[in-house]
Amino acid sequence: MYTNFYSDRKYIQNEYEDAEWNESTGLAPSEIDQKIRAFAAENPKMPAPLLMANLYKIMLENAQLGLNPHTMFPDKLRHGGTYIKDAKPSVLEMFSRERYEKVFDRRCGAVRAQRRMFILTGLAAPDTDVWHIVIDWNDVINLGAKGLLDRIVSEKQKKVESGSITERQTDFYNAEIIAFEAMLTYMNRLLDESERMGLDYYSDALRVIINEPPKTLYQVLCLCHIVLNVVELGRERCRTYGPVDEMYAPFYTSDKKNGILTKESATEMFRYFWQKVAAEKRYADQPICIGKAWKDDTCDAAELTEIMLDAYTELKIHNPKIHIRCGKNMSDKLLTRLVTMIQQGSSSMVLVNDKAVFAGYEKIGIQRDIADKYVPIGCYESTIMGLEDSRICASWINLAKACEYAITGGWDILGRLYLGQRTEEPKTWEEFLSVYYSYLKEHCELVMNNVNVQAHYAYEANPSPYYSGTIRSCVEGGKDVFDCGMEYRNQSIKCFAIATAVDSLLAVKKFVYERGRVTLAELRTILENNWQGSGTLRAEIMKDPVKYGNNIDEADDLARDIFKFCANEIIGKPTSTGGVFRFGCDSVNMAEGYGSRAGATADGRLAREPLSKNMRPVNGMEKNGVTAFIQSVTKLDNTDFVDGAPLDFIVHPSAVEGEAGINAMKSLIRVFFEGGGFAIQGNIVNLDTLLDAKAHPEKYPTLQVRVCGWNEYWVNMNAKVQDDFIKRTAGIEG
Repeated sequence: MYTNFYSDRKYIQNEYEDAEWNESTGLAPSEIDQKIRAFAAENPKMPAPLLMANLYKIMLENAQLGLNPHTMFPDKLRHGGTYIKDAKPSVLEMFSRERYEKVFDRRCGAVRAQRRMFILTGLAAPDTDVWHIVIDWNDVINLGAKGLLDRIVSEKQKKVESGSITERQTDFYNAEIIAFEAMLTYMNRLLDESERMGLDYYSDALRVIINEPPKTLYQVLCLCHIVLNVVELGRERCRTYGPVDEMYAPFYTSDKKNGILTKESATEMFRYFWQKVAAEKRYADQPICIGKAWKDDTCDAAELTEIMLDAYTELKIHNPKIHIRCGKNMSDKLLTRLVTMIQQGSSSMVLVNDKAVFAGYEKIGIQRDIADKYVPIGCYESTIMGLEDSRICASWINLAKACEYAITGGWDILGRLYLGQRTEEPKTWEEFLSVYYSYLKEHCELVMNNVNVQAHYAYEANPSPYYSGTIRSCVEGGKDVFDCGMEYRNQSIKCFAIATAVDSLLAVKKFVYERGRVTLAELRTILENNWQGSGTLRAEIMKDPVKYGNNIDEADDLARDIFKFCANEIIGKPTSTGGVFRFGCDSVNMAEGYGSRAGATADGRLAREPLSKNMRPVNGMEKNGVTAFIQSVTKLDNTDFVDGAPLDFIVHPSAVEGEAGINAMKSLIRVFFEGGGFAIQGNIVNLDTLLDAKAHPEKYPTLQVRVCGWNEYWVNMNAKVQDDFIKRTAGIEG
């Protein structure tokens, strides 16, 4: 057992960018790339699943290895990606991306052309999301790598013997067998190299997990790490390690009983594991889930969770990020621990309300006993592991775009085109609002139709042998996940920029229709001119106190109505995959991307500036504090947002000092959940610290902030994102 983490850490934290590869173990990335492309060129008519499985086989059997003797988890495969700020794609992923685009352009060119127009205007970017996934970690752990392969072989044989197997199923099973045999070959290659290097502890674990399910917690972590990295060689991103407390606790209990682990040695093991995850630098960080298994403060799951959090807090890292399932009777001890971590700057976590999630699933026909299997994945989206293909990011829709079109009659200010319907100038506020909703309805219908057409070709574009091979229904049915193999086959649409939309609509209501300060035609010209020459009017609009997010009914009621309208247009509508559409409200980094393609808005925002994020007020417009913000969000029906709707708070450190501050934070979170809120995350930070950190980054190497659905070290954030964060903090403190 390794017991010198703090001596080893310097060899682990940058081990991917400073990797030492054993060139005698295989081919360099450029050679792997050539073999992949040559195989594809030589087999143009090979069925897609067989093609992808063979490409994985080329990578896993031939790429160079580089084992790090300073860690308990030394495995590395030289796949061609680089690691600087975050991990870049492997050569296999790059080929898969190119192939994906070619398939869609060939199969549904008109829909993809329409998609490009949506992107051009900053309206939406519809897709069929094949990259945010969660494999069935329970089956991975319970069956092991060979057990997964044996299940595949057995199910194929049953169909062969019954005479019921189809050609499509034959292709599926053969692809699965190729892929999982290749993964076992890779594991045997790791074993050979670890034996050569004398890494006995790792070799002993590999000998077990190559042939049977893991028996110890260390073996579980080794297996899960290998499987995750194999899955992510292609296009997919496994967006959670699953409910680690629930899955790992039985192994921890057994290890304690058998004298294999103590609390101290388990903590040391997780220091190594979390540092390994951090070193891999996955974009938007690698999630884990805790909270579900903490039944009481003395259970082994609670002890293991504390061990994991102890190691995590020590390291001052933000990757992995932590998803916390919060049930009705959530332990006060756990909540205190989490709030203390946030108070001390370890804020890479989001707390998700089970009650809101269960109610959301009921709206799409999934009852609580099934929904209770959900895990948050990605940033905060819920998915029922092993049962639901949720496509959590099929598209975002910019809620502010419909207001722009209601002002212009459908003309896109920056795109210089009409995207859909054209409308006459509304004469009253009621008519204007009706026109806004007509555009919003059109946008929802256009985006969902675009997603549905593309979904027909997801299997051809991106068959997923490793994802599918962990899903029982896929293996039993002989169907890939993206060939409708899962029990629940849903798509998820997110609507965002709610604050920009509400504040813009209210500006039109007040300054055009109620006060006559400007005509609608004049406002259109002002927006086309990006507010140039209209600074006085812009200042009046921005100073108007009625803004979303401040517990002001006029604004919050409008936000509630917009979301309910979208929910009625989206939730439960059929998908082309035999499922239904789900709904969410978050922006991640789309607020910047979509904003860069969107014209000036009536709330005073300038063209190409970021749109409002998640459920937040517009930066600088959050005037009444976090309690008022919470009241605004809980006026909404958060049970509509099964695909996620986070409240992002910023609290000044002086407000949460000491035990009284901890209790205040816990009360704030409980009030939010009791009011029906979906998820909450945020930062304890002040403006002076951020300004000093921008001027003197060398003084703040571990300062991290919750950016959206993940954290970043302040020193690694670009100036634009830093300025956006400073602007919001300044508005709150001002």
